[in-house]
Amino acid sequence: MQLPPYVDYSLLVLLYLSRAPNKFATITEISEYYQIPKNHLTKVVQSLTQLGFIINVKEKSHGIKLAKTPSKISIGEVMHKLKVSFCLI
Repeated sequence: MQLPPYVDYSLLVLLYLSRAPNKFATITEISEYYQIPKNHLTKVVQSLTQLGFIINVKEKSHGIKLAKTPSKISIGEVMHKLKVSFCLI
């Protein structure tokens, strides 16, 4: 089964953030790490924020981080919510 790029990118963002769950990362940082276009990741991050998986801080120390500890995030839950979100787009 091949995942749509939107779902694949979402999982990569969550994986990247899980490496240092308490540290903020930027979309540019993740984009450069995975060689994914920044505009695609911006849309993915917006969706993950709305779904409650990440926190997006737009202050002086801006960035994104996981909303929960990695052990509290289920791949099944992520896939289900992304599938529902993806169908609504």
